[in-house]
Amino acid sequence: MIARRVSALLVVLSFIHPVLSQAKVYRDIKVGDYGRNGAQFDISDCGGKTFLTFMKEKIYPAIETQFKNTTVGNHIDGVKRGQGVELRLSSDVTTYHVKFEPYWEDKAERSGRSFSAVGKNQREPDYVADASYKHYLSSLQEVYERNPEELPNFYRAILGVIATCDASGFSKLRTKTKEVAADFVAVYVAEQYRHLLGGKGKQLGRSHNWDDALLQVTLLASFHAGQAEDGQGMYYEGRYTSDVYNQLLYDSQKNKYCLYKQFNHPKRAQSDRRGFQFIDYWQFNKKCDRSGVNVTRSDFQKMGKAITDWMSRSQRDVTGSLGRDVRSSSNLYQGIGRFFISNSAPETFGERGDLLVDKIVGFLASVNDNAADISESLE
Repeated sequence: MIARRVSALLVVLSFIHPVLSQAKVYRDIKVGDYGRNGAQFDISDCGGKTFLTFMKEKIYPAIETQFKNTTVGNHIDGVKRGQGVELRLSSDVTTYHVKFEPYWEDKAERSGRSFSAVGKNQREPDYVADASYKHYLSSLQEVYERNPEELPNFYRAILGVIATCDASGFSKLRTKTKEVAADFVAVYVAEQYRHLLGGKGKQLGRSHNWDDALLQVTLLASFHAGQAEDGQGMYYEGRYTSDVYNQLLYDSQKNKYCLYKQFNHPKRAQSDRRGFQFIDYWQFNKKCDRSGVNVTRSDFQKMGKAITDWMSRSQRDVTGSLGRDVRSSSNLYQGIGRFFISNSAPETFGERGDLLVDKIVGFLASVNDNAADISESLE
């Protein structure tokens, strides 16, 4: 049974950044005609292959081609005009991908926005979100605090899409959780497009592996959902702690500064810390001009390794088989990410993909059950 973790709702300073830092949620958007103006896909067009294969064969080329068909205006205007790429996951879940630049454009990895939409009327959905890390991570925390029993089905839904392009799991989710799962897919498509830029769409590049970072951090939610209220913590700046700095701070002159891993910053000693939140896997760089979950890669991988180490000692029956499947035993979170997001990944998993999803969800449930003991071992 998934433990409930109760804490105050997340409050952080916001900062608009060109790539996935600030979100807007719309409730009155009329979506344009993608069949006429853009490119339209259904998840069934994938044919049961892996989502990475689907991206290479259909989604990436369409996003790249649609760039030349976009008009002036902001990103949400593109959705209203039916520009870019529409990906339907189910009868009530869709994602939209607008104004992404092709690989030959300067700073193409910083272009584009992805939107998630949930609602029976796909042309006037109840929920449209300009998906961002800040919005997604805080929304996922809200789900695991208020409805922790939803986590297994949440993981089945998103992993089903990644492994076999199976979005049937969305039908089992409550509306709020469905919105969060849709946000995940929207951001995942955006980040995988950027990862493919380095390989000109044919293969994953050697940099911008932000899709992998998004997946690994998302999988850690089951651990934090199971932590005891008085035993919460994460790896932050290389050590396990419950206290962190706000991502963005301002001095008396309203000049912004960022402290994550800035150990010699003159304002560090005089700045207050606060209790950690799931959103703290998203951070800014030293100049406060770039942000993302990949900034915390060394920390979330330490967290994943620490959990894997404990589980391997105490729950070997759970970790052993999964480790063999993803070809990793030292850090199952990293192994899962690399297994699905790799140039050596097969085009299709077939029934094996469904079995692997079951194993991963089972592992995450076991981590949740043992989260309090794992946390205590790290203090």
